[in-house]
Amino acid sequence: MAEKERYHEIDILRGIAIIAMIVIHVSVYFLKDRGVFYLWDSLQFAVPVFLFCSSYISFRRDQMVSLQYFPKYLYKRLKRLLVPYWSFLVFYVPLVYFYEPSQISLSQTARFATLTTSGNDVSWLVLLFVLSAIIVPLVLFLEKKHNVLFWILGVVSFVSSIFLLVFKSPVHFKLVMWLPWTLMFYFTWCFVKKERSKGKLLELFITSVIAYAFLLFYLPETGQSVVHYDNKYPPNLFHLSYGMASIIALYYLAKKKIFDLPYLKQSIAFLSRYSYSIYFIHFLILYVMTTYLRDVFMKFQWWQFLAVLLISTVFVQLLMGSLRKLLVPARHVQAQ
Repeated sequence: MAEKERYHEIDILRGIAIIAMIVIHVSVYFLKDRGVFYLWDSLQFAVPVFLFCSSYISFRRDQMVSLQYFPKYLYKRLKRLLVPYWSFLVFYVPLVYFYEPSQISLSQTARFATLTTSGNDVSWLVLLFVLSAIIVPLVLFLEKKHNVLFWILGVVSFVSSIFLLVFKSPVHFKLVMWLPWTLMFYFTWCFVKKERSKGKLLELFITSVIAYAFLLFYLPETGQSVVHYDNKYPPNLFHLSYGMASIIALYYLAKKKIFDLPYLKQSIAFLSRYSYSIYFIHFLILYVMTTYLRDVFMKFQWWQFLAVLLISTVFVQLLMGSLRKLLVPARHVQAQ
């Protein structure tokens, strides 16, 4: 079987995104430090980068999913997304129950399993990936078969990101976040169309920077926050334009091989390859560190806390990889 084509820059961006996400999740416990606060806020490009990476390959290969094949495609995507998440819950739910029994019930566990919890917990990103498994093929399908509807959806998504600058979502963010996040997929589609032209890609970058800079100065004038967390659930144009500009900047640096330093390249590649499982592993370890072992780790400096979390996460991932290698050959022998 031929090996799937790899996209070096996408691998780099995905690795950077998971590092940024881990730093974000650690930094939130140390936001009294202004330097940590600015780092936490500046790394909020993590989710836009993840969505860009997940949709880039689909747009680059220009593989439209036919209506006949879509159920099979969706099943495979949901299996890849939900099985690791449900495996994570097998460990996470008991951990929460033994530490905070009042926080876990059968109904709450069911909401976790069905991605219908009310907060921006670990499940919201999984839900976003599930939604993207539907939206990206839809965008490709509309581009090929219903061009007018393709542009209508893009315009509505853009308008929703502006609407959310002024008004709060009238319903829970999980119900409507798909619409403004769809703008990120249109950005990815546009990026793929323009990436072979440095001039056009520069235009896209400048447009994103101008939109972000304008809103950075405009929002405070209207009494609104310019902290990304406050503009993220669901995302508005302020958060999305920052993500778009960051993506192009990081892509350019990756293209120039800035991240191809010895050891750094291998480390980012490892984190990129296992980014989805690392997302769940680091969340489990972080919960243990901030609950069961809180008296120990909350005395650490933020960088010490981060180092322990990163090392522990990588160790568990390597251990899981070793166990998988031991079990897979055994399955083959058993099958024979």
